Amino acid sequence: MVVLSTLLKKGLDDISYTEEELTTLFSIEVGSKEYFTLLQYSSQKSQEASSQHSEVHAQIGLDVGPCSMQCGFCSFAEKNNIFTEPNVLSKKEVISKTKHFQDAGADAIYLMATAHYPFEDYLEIAQDVKKVLKKEIPLIANIRDISLNEAVALRDTGFLGAYHAVRLGEGTDTKIDIKKRLRTFQHLKAAGLFLGTCLEPAGPEHTAEELAEKTLIMKEAQPVYGGAARRISIPNGSLEKHGMISEAELAKLVSVSRLALPKSVVGTCTHEPNLISCLSGANLLWAEQGTNPRDNNKKTEENRGLDVEYCKTMLHDAHWKKQEKNSYFFL
Repeated sequence: MVVLSTLLKKGLDDISYTEEELTTLFSIEVGSKEYFTLLQYSSQKSQEASSQHSEVHAQIGLDVGPCSMQCGFCSFAEKNNIFTEPNVLSKKEVISKTKHFQDAGADAIYLMATAHYPFEDYLEIAQDVKKVLKKEIPLIANIRDISLNEAVALRDTGFLGAYHAVRLGEGTDTKIDIKKRLRTFQHLKAAGLFLGTCLEPAGPEHTAEELAEKTLIMKEAQPVYGGAARRISIPNGSLEKHGMISEAELAKLVSVSRLALPKSVVGTCTHEPNLISCLSGANLLWAEQGTNPRDNNKKTEENRGLDVEYCKTMLHDAHWKKQEKNSYFFL
């Protein structure tokens, strides 16, 4: 316990961890005394980093269809045989969902698209969204890997940042090269866009060593928020055999990632929204409409997707304050 206390204080004091030290933290047993001590330290660091503020971001999934990237955890993957025909939200639907989230008090709006969504179409729908979006609400991209020119185009269209991640199992459970993901990090930064990222999608098969490796990648990317998300089992999907980690296990991943990131990173995310992770330091949750890579319903608001009010209530129940101005994280 003395050694663990030293490790936890190191994270609280903003001293960088080694990969071996992170592996030790990720190996803590859920439910042990050490586990609850970890959660307490993480919560303290998150509150100090963010001045106890929290946010709810909202994501609109633009399309579904069989995707050739073949991410085993994704309902869009062609091999998972869930969405066999492409389906794209109309401009009217996207604008309606944007207005809904804006009126509900979302702190940022994300437009998510599959790897096959035409980039020019993506920019066009973003321009339409910007026309109805309040100036103080950031527009954030969630799309495939992009070139520097495409990153600049996102910025010039009005995007303030992007969500992007080197996923757990990348290159094995997906057909995407890690180097390609890292180049996109570089392109976003070069274009002057903020980066949000996450340790995801975590499953029982991911070792403490891999979790530590990906956490260091997340830290090196210098994001405005980090955190952790668990994999949701896709019925008959290629990774369903592994099962899912519990929300208690997810809270551990959120806690270690929070301690690993400097206090200059004010946001700590978790997905899907869960109270125990909020109590352990997560101060960013997502509401969702449209398509969702963890859902077999193309209208996730009818199934897994949660609304802004639900997320606000969860953060309130965990004693987080609401930031008065929009997006404290994207300053």
